[in-house]
Amino acid sequence: MSAKVHFPALLLHEAVALGGGITREEAIEAALKNVRAISGEGDASIEAAIQALETLVESVALGQFAAIQLHAVLEQADQVVTMAGTFQYEALDSASRSLCDTADGLLRQGRLEAAPVAVHVRAMRLFSPLYAAPAPEVSVHILTELGKVTAHYNFAPLGGAGHLVLAIFQCQRRFVADAPTYRHKVVGGLGFEPRQAESESAVLPLDDPPTMTPV
Repeated sequence: MSAKVHFPALLLHEAVALGGGITREEAIEAALKNVRAISGEGDASIEAAIQALETLVESVALGQFAAIQLHAVLEQADQVVTMAGTFQYEALDSASRSLCDTADGLLRQGRLEAAPVAVHVRAMRLFSPLYAAPAPEVSVHILTELGKVTAHYNFAPLGGAGHLVLAIFQCQRRFVADAPTYRHKVVGGLGFEPRQAESESAVLPLDDPPTMTPV
């Protein structure tokens, strides 16, 4: 004698059977729209962190951080990484990740030099979302120089290798696509000169920094 098994109807089964909903692309676009809606708060957080980093650099005595100051640098840089990654500021994200690598490397090696931190903070200021973004070719040059700083100290990336290389590639792609648009915007130079191999300072001079124009 065979027995029949009856499964009770569930609202979830009925809802799935109805279909509908939104596509993956629509879901992603809605999420990005929500992120853009709060970008003002994120930009303010980024600016506060960059200002805190500038204050730390300005407070340095004799070119050397105290260990507690270097820990504070790492904390502020990590906040910028979080915000820049969330709002897709690729160049700022890479510069702040490089600063995290640098601060962590200095701490691990027991070296408290302020110079490599200072040059990273200058670059982050140039990439701040509150100011007009540098032209792509300028961003490429800045990120390349930051890569030389970390290579000079032989610091291993904290967040996985290649974030500077990826950012440079992305900037180069934008440069190729937008060259006619960006070329006329570059007035003078940023003063980022290639670091000599024998240099021990790891400082990228900014003798003639650009005037930053609020967006």
